Amino acid sequence: MAANLLLLRAFLAVVAVAVGVSGETHHFVGGDDGLGPDFNLTSWIEGRVFRVGDKLWFKYDGPDEDMIMEVNGPDELESCDVSNPIKMYVDRRVPLEREGLHYFASGNVENCRSGLKLIVPVQ
Repeated sequence: MAANLLLLRAFLAVVAVAVGVSGETHHFVGGDDGLGPDFNLTSWIEGRVFRVGDKLWFKYDGPDEDMIMEVNGPDELESCDVSNPIKMYVDRRVPLEREGLHYFASGNVENCRSGLKLIVPVQ
């Protein structure tokens, strides 16, 4: 009986850890209403925690060719140079797969220059 109780406790501990590790958050960039012309991405990101396994969803109206690009660093982001991205996200859903700083910009240079770009620190 004691062995069964010990086994049950060990099993529950493993399940609790697995549930905690596998939890992922979906971040709707722009909130429920999505991104609009006056939306402030800097304010939106403040106070948010991004972890490996989370997903970003860039929600806004725009042509399908207006993808989200992950660019190489701050210089490419600042200049909206999306000519050589690390990755392209056609459906605007971005899985956060590794720790560190990630630089995202609209594939439409005009939208990027209008502010549709974001630095995401992932833990």
